[in-house]
Amino acid sequence: MAKDFSEVFPTLKLNNDLRMIYSDAKVLRIANTSKGDRLRVYIRAPHIIEKKDVYAVEREIVRQLFPNDALTVTIHENFELSAGYNARSLMEAYRESILDEFKSYDRFYYLILSHADFEYPEDNVVRMILDDTLVAREHKDEMVRILEKIFNERCNLAVSVLVDYKEHDESRAGRSAERKINEEIMRISGGLSGKDSESDDAETDSLHTSEDAADGADGYYEA
Repeated sequence: MAKDFSEVFPTLKLNNDLRMIYSDAKVLRIANTSKGDRLRVYIRAPHIIEKKDVYAVEREIVRQLFPNDALTVTIHENFELSAGYNARSLMEAYRESILDEFKSYDRFYYLILSHADFEYPEDNVVRMILDDTLVAREHKDEMVRILEKIFNERCNLAVSVLVDYKEHDESRAGRSAERKINEEIMRISGGLSGKDSESDDAETDSLHTSEDAADGADGYYEA
C-alpha cells in the first residue's frame, strides 16, 4: 500500500515550497541496488512535479539522511493528471522540466531540443521541428523515444511524437548561436572519453521506466 511521502521520510526537512509540492505525493516503493550505492524512490502525484524540485529533494535526501554514504538517490516520479491535459497543455506546462532532464541526460539532446519548435496537429500528437542538421537527424530517434516515454509512462498521457525539420537561421545571430552549439558539442565530445560506465548509468537512470530501473535492484521496500 502506498504511503505519504512525509510518512516514509518523517525526518526529512524541506522548505515550505517543496513541502507543499510533495504533500500529496505517495511513495509506492523504495529499491536499492545489490552494491548498495543507489536508492530508487518511486512516487506518484496527482499533479506535475517540476524536475528541478525532484532534483532538489534527491539532494536533500542524500545530504540529510545519508551524509556519510557514497549513495545516489533517484526519484522516479509518476503523475496522475486531470483529463484536461492534452499534448499541448502538458508540453507547455512541463517543457522546462523536460529541458532540465535532457541537460542532465545528454547535452547533445538538450542543445538540439532547446532550439526546437513544437506544433500540435492533434490533441495527442506533438510535432517536434528541429534545425535541419546532421546532428539532429542522427539523434532524432532517441529523442523521440525519450519524449514518448515521458509523456506515455511518466505522465500517463498517450502521445505520439513526430519529427520535422526547419532551415537554419542564416542571420548573424543565427550563425553565432550555431557556432556556440558546435563549440559546446566539441567540448562535450572531448570529455566523453573519461566517462565510465557507472556514470553513464547514473545519468540515464532518471529516464528509465519503473520496470527498467528495478532491474538489478536486490532489495526493495513496498510502501
